Amino acid sequence: MPVQTIDLFNISMPAIEYDAPGTTWTIARDVHVVSPHQTIHSLHDDSKLVNRGKILSLGNIPVAFDGASNLTVVNKAGGYIAGVFGIYFGGATASGALVKNAGEIFSASYGVFAQDTSDLVVQNKGSIIGLAAGVAALVGTPGATMGALIENSGTLRSQVYGVFSEMTPGLTTRVVNHADGTITGDLAAIIASEGGLVVKNEGLLVGDITAGGTDTNDKVVNKGTIRGDVHLGSGDDVFKSKDGKAGYVSGDEGNDTLIAGSKKDKLVFDTALDAANNVDRVKKFEVGKDKIFLDLDVFTALAGAGALADTAFRKGSTAGDADDRIIYDKQTGALYYDPDGNGIAPQVQFATLDKGLKLTAGDFTVLA
Repeated sequence: MPVQTIDLFNISMPAIEYDAPGTTWTIARDVHVVSPHQTIHSLHDDSKLVNRGKILSLGNIPVAFDGASNLTVVNKAGGYIAGVFGIYFGGATASGALVKNAGEIFSASYGVFAQDTSDLVVQNKGSIIGLAAGVAALVGTPGATMGALIENSGTLRSQVYGVFSEMTPGLTTRVVNHADGTITGDLAAIIASEGGLVVKNEGLLVGDITAGGTDTNDKVVNKGTIRGDVHLGSGDDVFKSKDGKAGYVSGDEGNDTLIAGSKKDKLVFDTALDAANNVDRVKKFEVGKDKIFLDLDVFTALAGAGALADTAFRKGSTAGDADDRIIYDKQTGALYYDPDGNGIAPQVQFATLDKGLKLTAGDFTVLA
């Protein structure tokens, strides 16, 4: 298989063009491969690139694999890839793309970008920086069986999204951030605008996690730190804190499961109440440590933002007087909202907590 051992610069076309399936190109250490266009390009299946040198595009894509399947890019420690994009996979028939990065990938837009390429796997132990997104996966390939898997034990960073995905229905983006991994996005660390989302975090996420898919059953398991909020979107989702720290956690629509951990968990209820389709199961809530936040736009009869008034909280199965708004039934764990406290407007269940908690008004805060 070809090995590039001397510097290569091509001004009019790709510096390296693959000419057959099953080809592996290796760029030797300290070798520069440069083009103002797509620097390294392939249209063939089973193409593989191993980089130990420097691959640069002066205004385009340094590595572009189009319309092919079973593609691999290995960027070794000391390897450097930079351009308007970093690594690009594309094509409606493309499937099976693997990036193994232990070096540096820098892009003015997307560090790794997969357009209509299913079964994307990114394994990052180095640094991937994209000003628009560190990794972006847009998968709409018919017959695709997997969306994307991003495993990070290095640095993924962006001014916008650390990881951005948009999947066809039925496909899922999985993000595993290991203990020594950091994913940063100024707008969101991780966002799935369509399709399912599963996140397992043991490291540091800087920015929000947003699951935007329609009626997808998303899951976030946090053993590390999330310096941002978690929005689980519609569907019956799961958030599990395994001694991790996070900002506000909102299950959004659906019958979600929210499992508190040893740190202070902040659980938000901010979507339209529906006793059949929007009742969250809250497990391991610790009185006096964890907190439930109620959005005033939803719980409109509450007095105002701030601490819940003592008179607005009641233990029992129904309101006892006209001031009662939040009702906890310690026999069943049901948590209700009563808009008037007098029975004219029915109370609505919005959560189920563990039974027998010594809950007080102090466990609630109202958000404007």
